[in-house]
Order: sequence, then C-alpha cells, then structure tokens
Amino acid sequence: METSGPTFIYEAPVSTQVDDVVRACARIHNLRGLVGRLTGHIQQLILHGPTRHPDVQGLTLQQAQELKKDTPDLTENDPLARRVGTPCDARVVPTLQKMCAEANAVVSKELAANRKLISMEAIEEAMQNVKGAVMMAYPMGLPEWDPIRQALENDEDLAGQEASKSVLEAESCIMWFAGKSMARDQPLSKYVGRNDKCMVKVKMTKKGSQAPQREAAVDDETKKKMMAFWHKKQQVNKALAEEDEDSYMNSSWANPKNFKNKIHGTGGSVRFRPGGF
Repeated sequence: METSGPTFIYEAPVSTQVDDVVRACARIHNLRGLVGRLTGHIQQLILHGPTRHPDVQGLTLQQAQELKKDTPDLTENDPLARRVGTPCDARVVPTLQKMCAEANAVVSKELAANRKLISMEAIEEAMQNVKGAVMMAYPMGLPEWDPIRQALENDEDLAGQEASKSVLEAESCIMWFAGKSMARDQPLSKYVGRNDKCMVKVKMTKKGSQAPQREAAVDDETKKKMMAFWHKKQQVNKALAEEDEDSYMNSSWANPKNFKNKIHGTGGSVRFRPGGF
C-alpha cells in the first residue's frame, strides 16, 4: 500500500481491516516526521550543544546571567541563541552522524522510488541507535527541555509549531482511496478487490479535512517526457514545412525557361544510351 504526499509503501493482506492499516500507516507517518526533526536537532547539537533553558533562549549572555539562571556552560557561539554554544565531544560526532544517516535512510522516499517496503521495526531500531549515540555524547543526560530528549522519550510538545500540522491522530485520521473515504470497520478488499498482489495509492488526512485532490492522470516525469517529445515533433514539422516551401524550385513547372525549352525541344530530361544508335 502506497501513501501519497510523504511517500512510503506499506504491505498488508486485503483481508486486513481498514482500521488496522490506518493506525499502522499513521504510526509510520508520524515516526518519519519524528526522525526528520530528531536528526535535524542532532546536527545543531553537534555544532552548538544542548538547548538553553526556555527562559534564556534568544537572550545575550549578560541578559541570561542577570536572570540568575543556572548557565555555567552558556556562551554566545550559537547565532540563534537557542543552544548553550558549547559543541559536543568531537570523538562522538562520527557516531552521531552515522546513526542519523542510518535513521534517515530507513524513512527515505527513495525506498518507495525503488519499490521497497518501509519497516516500522527498522525505524524503531534506528531510533534506539540514535538514542544510544546521544547517551554516549551526554552520559548525564540532556536537559528535560531539550527537543532531542523529548523526541526520544516521545514527549514532544509541538503546539504552535509548523510540524504539528503534519502529525496524524491514529484514532481519528481518515484514509482515502479513489476519492472516497474508507470505512474503518471494513476490510481492504471492499475497496481494492481480492488480489493480494495489487498496489494501490491512498492518501491520509486529519479528521474533518476535505477530500484530497485527485492524482493527475499523468505524473510529472511522464509529463516532462511528453512535452519534450512534443517540442521535438514541432521542430521536425517546422523543418519539413520549410523544405516543402523550397522544394518547388526544383520542379520543372517552376522553371522560368520551361516554355522556351519545350519550343526548342530541350526541355525535360535528356537521356543517353551507351552503344550509339
């Protein structure tokens, strides 16, 4: 089963209840978003260390110290003033980067492009590996307000953030196929038939959302190829038309001396036969 938008392929027998598929796909969708946010935060962790206390984020070092917050490691090296500014241990950086790369690979859109299934187990394993690398870098743990710790402990607060718009509630989100919502208490076979080997494209939206826009009959890649073929055909037709406009000059009727040649008997083709008369 293939979801549209952020794309991945999920496999399930057609006898599976729609509710089970919706919950599984919502879980995978949310995990993919989580991995993206987590690895992005870790890249900042490598450069600028843990997140500052919420009360001093965006403040200068002097302003933070005036608030008498516990800021022993605080510097002004982070241009956004969101992190303490002290990079993590350089010896752990390769491990962090490797674990992040592996996590991004198991949720990549390239899997769907190569017709490979996505695995919830692989995502969760990659998350555990990332967690282990973070613990190596900060054995004492990250502060409770750090988004990396919150993501790893499944305690994110995305209220007011753009990322919250893409999170799906497994209990209430809706799966659409062929422009119609799929009833959760029905098996997949009611909508896609009884062939377990078929692949269908579905979309998921939040509860209360309008039906998603239908897929274009022709995908972007095919459309580009069609346009390229059309332009090439236009050029060929133009060249042929120009040749037709000039070709009449080679015709006998277009020869201004045609009448004179006929009078003198020199018009038309002159043929010679070897061997004499």
